[in-house]
Amino acid sequence: MMLDKIYLLAYLFIIIALGRVVATSWLGDDASAERSISRKDRIFAVALLVAYFVTNIAIAWDTLA
Repeated sequence: MMLDKIYLLAYLFIIIALGRVVATSWLGDDASAERSISRKDRIFAVALLVAYFVTNIAIAWDTLA
C-alpha cells in the first residue's frame, strides 16, 4: 500500500511539473522575461521537490509507525 501511494505521488509530481512547463512556455519573448521565468521556475522546482520529499516522509512515517 505504501508503494502505491508513493507511485501515485510521483505521477502527481510529474503532472504538476509538466503543467508548469506548459504554463511558462507561453510567456515572454524578451531577455528580462526569460530571466524572471527562469528564477520563478527554480523556486517552483525547489518548492515542489521539498513538498514531494516531505510527503514521501509522511507516507513512510504513517506506514511504518
